[in-house]
Amino acid sequence: MNYRPQLIFICLLFSPIVTWSQEFKVGMGIVSGEEKFNNSLIEIDTLSVYEGNLRAEEPRLMLYVQYAHSCGSRFKGTIGAQYYKSYASIFVTTPIEGVPIDSKKVTSLRSNNFEFPIGGSLNLFDINLLKFNLIAGIVPVFSFSSSPHFDEIPDGIDWTQEIVDALNAVETIPKKYHTNYLYGFSLEYWRMGLAFTRNHNFSSISNDYILYGESYSFERKTISNRVTLYYTLVRNNQR
Repeated sequence: MNYRPQLIFICLLFSPIVTWSQEFKVGMGIVSGEEKFNNSLIEIDTLSVYEGNLRAEEPRLMLYVQYAHSCGSRFKGTIGAQYYKSYASIFVTTPIEGVPIDSKKVTSLRSNNFEFPIGGSLNLFDINLLKFNLIAGIVPVFSFSSSPHFDEIPDGIDWTQEIVDALNAVETIPKKYHTNYLYGFSLEYWRMGLAFTRNHNFSSISNDYILYGESYSFERKTISNRVTLYYTLVRNNQR
C-alpha cells in the first residue's frame, strides 16, 4: 500500500503548528488504572451478549508528542498526538440443547487509538528549575478496531450458527471517532518532564450492537490514568 499521500498530508497539516510552536516535546507514557463502564446486557431470545473484564489487566505503552506556544508568562497553548492500543472482551452465552450448562464464548476487540489533545498548561509556581503546571484539554480520538471473524462453525457441541453470528456481530460495536477530556498536572525540570492526567469520555465510545438487522444499545465508557515521561527536544526563544 502506498502511504505517500497520507505522509504528505500529515506533513502539510503539522507544518504550520511546527512554525507556530515554541516547544516540541517527545516522550512515552503508560495507560494504567483503566476503569470500564458498561451496564449493557443484550438479551435476544435465549442469547446474551455483554462485556467482561471491565478493568484493564496490565498497563499499556503510549507514544507521545506535543507542540506548545507561550501565551503570556505562565500559560501555554498545546496540541499533541498520542497513540496506544486498547482491548475489550465481549461474551456471548446461550443454552445448548442436551448440555447441562450454557455455552459461553468470548471474542476480543482490539483498537488502535490515535489521540490529538488540544489544551493548555498553567504554571503555578517554580522552585529553581523545577516547574509545577496544571494541564487540561479536549481530546479528539480516532480508533481503528478489529475483531476475529468466523467463516465457519467451529467443531464442538456447544457451537451453533447463532453463536457464530453473535460473535461476528461484535465488529459493529466500535465507534471510529469520539471525544475525551483530560485534566492533571506536570512537573518539569530543565528539559525533562513528568505528566499525570486523568482521561474521561464525553459520551459512549461504542455504536449499537447490530444482529440480523436489529440494533441494540451497547453504551461503553472508560476512565484511565496516563503517566508520561517526556523530553523537550526543541525550545525556541520565548517572548
